[in-house]
Amino acid sequence: MRPGVFNSEVVDQYRGHLAKHWNADLIDKANCKHRELLAVHVHKPDVKATLDKHDEETLFNEAWDCLKGCFMQLC
Repeated sequence: MRPGVFNSEVVDQYRGHLAKHWNADLIDKANCKHRELLAVHVHKPDVKATLDKHDEETLFNEAWDCLKGCFMQLC
């Protein structure tokens, strides 16, 4: 998902809910980490292969857990 789409379809759409749990710095950090994840996906074949095993049916935590050791945790 391109950063602009991530911002408009995820962050902006759910900003009110996110703000209940995260401060503005954490929301900005999520945007930054998303951009970093995209770069890692392009430049690290092992990470790309791990992520590409999943589809829209995969739960977020399941896919995120597969990245342990490959990418920094968000918080």
